[in-house]
Amino acid sequence: MSISTVWSVEVGKSSLKAVKIHRDQTSLEIVAVDKVDFQAGDTGIDSVGQAKDALRVFASRNNIDCPVAVVHPSRSAFSRFIQLPPVDPRKLEEMIGYEAQQQIPFPIDEVIWDYHISEGNDGSLEKEVGIFAVRREAISDFVLDYREFPLELISVGYIGLLNYVAFDLRPNRPVVVLDVGADETDLLVVDGNRFWFRSLAGAGKDFTQALQEKFKLNFHQAEELKIDGAKSEHAAKIFQVIQPHLRDLVNEINRSIGFYKSQAGEVKFEDLFLFGNGSKLLGLKNFLQEHLKFRVHVAKAFHRLRVNRESNVGLLQKDFPSFASCVGAGIQALGDGVCEVNLLPQEQQEALEFKKKQKTVLIAAASLYVLIAWLFFSYDRKIRDANAALDTTRVVANLDQAKKTIDELEGDRRAALQKERTALLGPVEDRLEPYAAWAMVQQIFTAIGNQEIVTPPEFTKETIDSGKASLEGDQERLNANKWWIALFEVQRVWRDEQGRVVEKPDKNQTVTPAYRVQVSGVRYRIGTEQENTIAVQERIRQRVEEELRARYGELSASDVVTVKIHNEPPTRIYIEHRDLKEKKKGSDDLIVLSQDETFFGFDVSWTIPLWSPPALANK
Repeated sequence: MSISTVWSVEVGKSSLKAVKIHRDQTSLEIVAVDKVDFQAGDTGIDSVGQAKDALRVFASRNNIDCPVAVVHPSRSAFSRFIQLPPVDPRKLEEMIGYEAQQQIPFPIDEVIWDYHISEGNDGSLEKEVGIFAVRREAISDFVLDYREFPLELISVGYIGLLNYVAFDLRPNRPVVVLDVGADETDLLVVDGNRFWFRSLAGAGKDFTQALQEKFKLNFHQAEELKIDGAKSEHAAKIFQVIQPHLRDLVNEINRSIGFYKSQAGEVKFEDLFLFGNGSKLLGLKNFLQEHLKFRVHVAKAFHRLRVNRESNVGLLQKDFPSFASCVGAGIQALGDGVCEVNLLPQEQQEALEFKKKQKTVLIAAASLYVLIAWLFFSYDRKIRDANAALDTTRVVANLDQAKKTIDELEGDRRAALQKERTALLGPVEDRLEPYAAWAMVQQIFTAIGNQEIVTPPEFTKETIDSGKASLEGDQERLNANKWWIALFEVQRVWRDEQGRVVEKPDKNQTVTPAYRVQVSGVRYRIGTEQENTIAVQERIRQRVEEELRARYGELSASDVVTVKIHNEPPTRIYIEHRDLKEKKKGSDDLIVLSQDETFFGFDVSWTIPLWSPPALANK
């Protein structure tokens, strides 16, 4: 049974934020808002000591009469994204469990972990799995602070941010989201069904510390100057102090986006959304807009969520950007999140589920007693209705049987027509199949353009660092997609009754005709040997199998497509191209790169089923 109302609480480095969200049919409404600011001393904020006091203040002035969702800090969470090939759904969970043990850098029994599956964009059969984990010890300490609350969900800061963006902003093109907090900055990429997170180094505390050191201020004075500096007559000097940190942040953003593009392929970003208290920083929006060449938006109001007038609307408007993760966790708890990762310990989740089922059983039992009483008083009428329904059922059953007989006759007719067509046109299709094989190879291997190049933008002194990082990411992405075909061969073979390929069958062996297609190619070498192998095996096998299914239906055997990787240098091509040479330092002479360092070869082969007469011939 899903919940209809939830309190969502986030304890950050400088304040506690909370919203109460209620589901009203198909819409969500914020019915209460609260915020408890931490007191700042001359040297900063003691967030650890004040967090528990803030929870007590929150509980004392609010009625906690519904389940509670809480936000765990992103900095303590581990996340990893992996690609999984198409697999039987029954084995998917087992495979994810195995990958979690390999990817999480701690013993699996020492962490609380969960996962999220994203379907591939553009109909891709691959699945992207996000694995999220937190040390069990950290979760236990975290839960202890909320022992007086009816916990329903433990989310993570960037997951709450994702669920808010997906529900309220609903972007229809790839976007970058930046949540600049006091102690950490979360970068989120939302790209259709896919998403990706990364925690960046720069945060609000770095700007505050720079102002403290430069102008000899205490923490509170530096915080005010950081936000309200635009009103000061020394605004230019203030911005000059924080500008180096802004450049570092831009470089981190560019490197992150470049890395994502190298993994996901060609993606164009035009919009960046700013959240967190750090979004109020002097000159941040204009600086990002100028150096990233994005449209930068600072959120100021909800799009789909409603806000009750009796809630603290003024507080929400004042600090709106800092409530995004908190609101997103509440959206997830009410069942409207795109990512349902829950790091609440399994034993507590099971206890909650038991209570929900117990309540459902009690309601069902009460309903059953009411139903029995109602049937007792209307017994005769129900008997008559049941007999009428039984008569109707017999008529429907007779009609279903007649339909089944008609369907069987229609199936026999189609089978006879197909048999006659095969006998007449089969030999012709047999002879044309090699041409179809070549067309299939062209369809598969010319889908990726090798002629694409990276055109460097015009750099200025201010943008040379960020531009270089972006350019390197784009070049790496293009190199990862280059390959060449060196040889194409089609050979007539046969398959025995077990589906194995036979080149010269015995006289008494029952076989069916087929063609074996072999393509030898060359691949641009990237990364480690394992990355090269995976790039060829997964991408080519998937493309070939997709084409075979499209042309011939489901594959008849698991070994229809085979891929072989050659670690030695390719011998079928002659390398004499300027792109494969580099200049000797201090000279205009070109040095030819080693084939072994630049390329590796691969073979891909598969079999194509051919026409055969109704009675299999003995070859």
